[in-house]
Amino acid sequence: MTLPIVKNLNYFESLFNIVKKDSNDVLTTIVIKNNVIEANKKLAVILKIPIATEIYELQRLRFINNHPMTIEHLYIPWNYVKGIGLLYKENLSFHDLLKHNFKFEILNCNEEIIVNKINHIQIELLKTSRKELPMIKCINDYSDNMIEYSENIFLPELYRFQNITG
Repeated sequence: MTLPIVKNLNYFESLFNIVKKDSNDVLTTIVIKNNVIEANKKLAVILKIPIATEIYELQRLRFINNHPMTIEHLYIPWNYVKGIGLLYKENLSFHDLLKHNFKFEILNCNEEIIVNKINHIQIELLKTSRKELPMIKCINDYSDNMIEYSENIFLPELYRFQNITG
């Protein structure tokens, strides 16, 4: 096992691609939600869209070597990615799909790591007894003014963060 996963904070790289290039670990995914919903006030402000605008929602439980490691929840305005739910497969990089099928390039990534209370479903999915876990809040700005927002709850022992300058 080559854990922990090393995530560089200077640029965005998907978990799928980090694991694929940097380790012999096996990343698997279970899709929990893959649907279209209406933006609430919080999401509308973040995504810079009107309240009740249709947005694509993807929630995934990610495993490394059959151990749960993160719950990812992401949102994108639906008008940019119509049909993506049919194209997305569980063991595929979502961001590669956006790049290759929808021609979106990430121009800027803003990530914030906070400690967050987790609910009983998240505790069960991640098989932990903790009541709080770190969460990465990420806003990706893409070409064509599209914004993606994600919240990723993770087990801290499975990650290491680095910030390389220069």
